[in-house]
Amino acid sequence: MTVPRFDNYEEEAVALLRQIAANTGAIDDVGGGSSPSTPQTGTSGPANDRMSPEEYIVIETAALEEANPDGTVTIEPGETVTLAEYESRAAGSFSLLAAGASEHMDVAYRLVADDDRVVGGTTYSPLGSINDPFSFPKMYDTELQVSDLIEYQATLSPNAEGTVDAAARLHLRR
Repeated sequence: MTVPRFDNYEEEAVALLRQIAANTGAIDDVGGGSSPSTPQTGTSGPANDRMSPEEYIVIETAALEEANPDGTVTIEPGETVTLAEYESRAAGSFSLLAAGASEHMDVAYRLVADDDRVVGGTTYSPLGSINDPFSFPKMYDTELQVSDLIEYQATLSPNAEGTVDAAARLHLRR
């Protein structure tokens, strides 16, 4: 599987915001006309303020040093790898809006916040797919607050018959 890279950030950011809006109903209007507009989140819950394009970040497996040329990471049987990660460094806390990964047999997935906080437990299917990610605003009417670091990790069963090439994508608000 090839994970697309972003060559035109603004167009891709607006397209991804539209996709999140379609999946979550969390954005009332994204670039509805020919004039520039600021995306807005829904009218209920804590995420009802505006989000500027500068606040929206997409993190993919392809950004990792370990990534294969096709934007995936190879997982060996029994190995745990990071599929996507974001560290705020000195910028302060941020929010996880949505997460998705490629689905594979014998792979356990988990989100880890701030080095040791497993978010929601370990699952044997990803929270959502790369192109249809699990949305925290849609499901829980809130963004997941993270202090410093978020990682989407995957572990391949030690009994797996071979390697797996997996990828993930995180949608963040800083």
